Amino acid sequence: MPPQTERLGIASLDHYFSSHGWLFREQPTHDYGIDAHVEIVEEGNYPTGKLIAMQIKSGKSFISEETPDAYVFRS
Repeated sequence: MPPQTERLGIASLDHYFSSHGWLFREQPTHDYGIDAHVEIVEEGNYPTGKLIAMQIKSGKSFISEETPDAYVFRS
C-alpha cells in the first residue's frame, strides 16, 4: 500500500470527525495499533473526556464486506 493511501485514510477520518464537532487526535507514536483518538463533544461544544481509540485501515484490501450503511472489517 502506498504511503499516500494511509495518509488519505487518516485525513478522511480527521475531516469527518472534525466536521461533526468531535476532537480528532492522531497518535504520532507507533502504539501497537492505536492510530488516533477521538474525543466526544456534546452539544454546546463541551468536550466529555470520553475517548475512542481507533486503528485506521485504508485501502480496499482491508474491506471484506459492505452494507448500505457501513464498511465491515473482520480480522
